Amino acid sequence: MLSEAVAASFFLRRGGRIIKHHYKTAYAEIDLWVEWPSGRERWIEVKSISDENWALQAISEHQVQRINRAWTDELARNENLIGLDLVLVDPNWTVEWFENGFLDLIG
Repeated sequence: MLSEAVAASFFLRRGGRIIKHHYKTAYAEIDLWVEWPSGRERWIEVKSISDENWALQAISEHQVQRINRAWTDELARNENLIGLDLVLVDPNWTVEWFENGFLDLIG
């Protein structure tokens, strides 16, 4: 998807490295897996939006549960994974990054 490419470029410009794109786990697919020069890693869920309310509606409870299961499973194996972020990309290709924004949805 184009919004995921825009988000990937956003992280690359900030020094990140895309480890995986469309990472498939037993429970969910993660849009981007980014590693920073420090070795710390973040999972990124990317949403195209027309407005912020639409983005929240686009994330179903089922999706939140699936990603939470994948996240919990990966955390048990990977001490470098520190964040589960949400990125919103609007029609003008503006990127808004919410560090741990997806974790906030999990509660």
